[in-house]
Amino acid sequence: SASICRFNDGTAGRMKTCIVIANGPSLNDVPNEFLRKHISFGTNAIYLREGFSPSCYVAFDKGFIKREKEKIQAFCPKVIQAFIRQDEGVTGPNVVPIFRADREMPTSKKSMGIVAGGSVTFIAMQLAGMAGFEQILVVGLDHNFFEADTIIPHFAENYPTEPIPRTAEYCEGVKIRIEYCYQVIRKEMDRIGGHIINLTPGSRCDIFEKRDIKDYA
Repeated sequence: SASICRFNDGTAGRMKTCIVIANGPSLNDVPNEFLRKHISFGTNAIYLREGFSPSCYVAFDKGFIKREKEKIQAFCPKVIQAFIRQDEGVTGPNVVPIFRADREMPTSKKSMGIVAGGSVTFIAMQLAGMAGFEQILVVGLDHNFFEADTIIPHFAENYPTEPIPRTAEYCEGVKIRIEYCYQVIRKEMDRIGGHIINLTPGSRCDIFEKRDIKDYA
């Protein structure tokens, strides 16, 4: 999409590498210097990360945006582009509204259709692929939030969590949906000659190839 092609330096072919930043506890072990090595896609409450702002910001969950709207609005000017679910009241010259292409219609000429899949990390991967990145490095993908009756672990103690009951059935349903969508994006990247590489130590997500972050330092 033209909305996310500003990263291209004008050379032919796909761009090489970007970083998708998930918000698991392991993100605390990733230095800001590494996150600044490439164009990055941060999500949800990444604004709690001290001393760092990603190149792009992504938020899609209606409940999260409603609860954190003021913080999101204040954070958007700090990034190159912000991809925010349409009609949630977050605005700005660098804000690109996104919507569920399978269920919704665009409400502005700037709106961009995506596929939702239970995880904003999945949406960030889509946007990275649409932008033309050949290699997507993923950090903070602990994938360890499927325990019933527990608080979802994140990199910040004050991370805003979803205020809903987390039954075993709910957790299993979310896990199945997210992992299915991760398989879809992996296969699509493979089809176009791209790669998604999980650099998260101890990640419970086995969908993507795993490598040591030290190999990319």
